[in-house]
Amino acid sequence: MSHYSYSRLKTYNTCPQKYKRIYIDGEKETSTIHSIIGNIVHEIICKYFTYMKDNKLREDYPEAREITAKIFFEGKLNPQYYPEIENLVYNYISNIQIDDNSKTIGLEVKLGIDKKYEEIGFKSEDVYFRAILDKIDQTDKTIIITDHKTGFRIEPDFFQMQVYAWILSKLLPEQTHFKTKIHYIRYNQIFEKTYTIEDLKKIEFIIENMITKIENDKDFIPTPSYSGCSNCWSAEKCPVKDSRLNWCRMPDQAQKVGTDIIMLETQLKMKKQLLQDYISAFGPVKVNNETFEFRGKSLRHKSDNNISKDSKKMDWNKPVIKSKITEGEKVMSKPIPIIDEKLSVPSEDKLVCNKCLENINQIEKLFIKEKDIWNTCKNPRCYEGLITNIIKTMLDIFKLNPIEIDPKINFKSIIIYIIMMIIGGLLLIYAK
Repeated sequence: MSHYSYSRLKTYNTCPQKYKRIYIDGEKETSTIHSIIGNIVHEIICKYFTYMKDNKLREDYPEAREITAKIFFEGKLNPQYYPEIENLVYNYISNIQIDDNSKTIGLEVKLGIDKKYEEIGFKSEDVYFRAILDKIDQTDKTIIITDHKTGFRIEPDFFQMQVYAWILSKLLPEQTHFKTKIHYIRYNQIFEKTYTIEDLKKIEFIIENMITKIENDKDFIPTPSYSGCSNCWSAEKCPVKDSRLNWCRMPDQAQKVGTDIIMLETQLKMKKQLLQDYISAFGPVKVNNETFEFRGKSLRHKSDNNISKDSKKMDWNKPVIKSKITEGEKVMSKPIPIIDEKLSVPSEDKLVCNKCLENINQIEKLFIKEKDIWNTCKNPRCYEGLITNIIKTMLDIFKLNPIEIDPKINFKSIIIYIIMMIIGGLLLIYAK
């Protein structure tokens, strides 16, 4: 019989494919150095509190240092990590506050319940749900559950503590209030919340729904994400990640990685454009737990499971104006420019095509010619006529009529027309 736990529910919610590989296929997940350090610190804290409880002491730094050294070197870990573990233990002991009104009733407590929510052995074949609680304290009316964290990121997972409080409530039905503490040892920061029996009934409903979803899942489709995939040990077999990117130590491997990056970036740009064209016409697209939509002029996506406080204030459900598309018309975010095959295409060192370049040269030659005429005549009325001639020539080049403007002319052409008229007016004023 398969059993469940908070870590299993979290793994499935992160990636169903990862859940299948670990808990169904039986693959072993590779431990990271951070998880190893965390396990060692948890063991040290457990033994230290046991020693303090047996000897009725409030603190004993020499004993803590001795326990730390013994457990560390028994684990045969690289000595370079010893200072970090010692600092974590010292930081925990020096900042812990002992409440005289509570008593510790359990350290590293392993709990198990069956389908009837009755207590059963942690490793029993009939165990349905199980959990390991770091520390359990008790006051007159409240049970206090503490979970120690040794990581660098402060990301309190209150659902984990809700699950721990729920399973403990099944074993202690006489208790009505359960207080939870998430203690980040590295920063001495604690997050506390208290739950009633009514709160835990809602958690039970969520847990049962998640278990039902897992048991009915037959495909276990992977859920790619940057944080999940970058730390996944099973990348070689996962269909959404290329195993060739997991090892790069030789020049030919580096060349291959570079080639793959270029290809992937090109494909990503093309696919983003396709998705952008669709969203501009039909609105946001939801894929698994991600929603793709427009924010300003850029394409963005957000996760439904992890929305920051700031993002909740935004109107994510704001309706998108759909453009009218006739039958057979392609959806495009930008119009396709009509390019004359006889003209060269602008490049990095050539900002205009041959046709525009000829027009610019024509205008420059005209200014030089008219300037030479003015230098020989010096008559203001002639100068006025010369400027008028220049303006008419420029308007002719840009296909603009100074008397009647075609309403189909684009905005850019109108701006050019206005600028030229202003320049002409200034020149006429100067001539007079």
